[in-house]
Amino acid sequence: MRAWFHIVFVGVAILVGASARADDATARSLLTKAILSSNVKEQVDLIGKLAETGSEAVPVMLNAWRDGKVFVHQTADGQKVPFLRTDGQATRIDDGSPIEASETTPVESTTKLRKAMKNTLDVLTIAGPDPQGRRAAITKLGMTQNAAYLPIFEARLAVEKDPSVLKALREAIAITQLAGTESAAKVTAIEFLAKHNIIRSLDSLKKLSTDPDPQV
Repeated sequence: MRAWFHIVFVGVAILVGASARADDATARSLLTKAILSSNVKEQVDLIGKLAETGSEAVPVMLNAWRDGKVFVHQTADGQKVPFLRTDGQATRIDDGSPIEASETTPVESTTKLRKAMKNTLDVLTIAGPDPQGRRAAITKLGMTQNAAYLPIFEARLAVEKDPSVLKALREAIAITQLAGTESAAKVTAIEFLAKHNIIRSLDSLKKLSTDPDPQV
């Protein structure tokens, strides 16, 4: 019995480890493309996709980029290799391996890119270990009324256990639905927010007074 349990445990550990490595590889590939891209829209899109990987490496790399610790090394054959430097150590972003590089000009992070990075970090925080952090991130993202966050809120709603975070999720979903196009969803959201007297939704509710939809 113990031998069987050990085999199962090792098997699960291997699968989890393989999944984590796959997430990291995907995240590193996306970030490498984002850093080397000269198109801001493409950079923003790639940074947004980082949240979908769930990789623990993402916060480290994005914070390094925001803090001016990401650089691009050019090899002798002209290849561009993004890397981060922390505590005097240079590490390739594409695979995490050490690299000998002397570049000191950090990769630029514009206001638009910083905003995209912050949104990605907030999305990752939704699944983090700290309930207060989860609640704050959910509230902030809910106020953007970005429909792209709805599936993320709903997925978290199915597994969240903390009552205060569950409350924040339901409020964020309702506030986001106010800006949607589905009449039934908007009506349900209005009724929920009015019933629970969610003060921060007042501005969004006022905007609906000019909504051309007769059902709202």
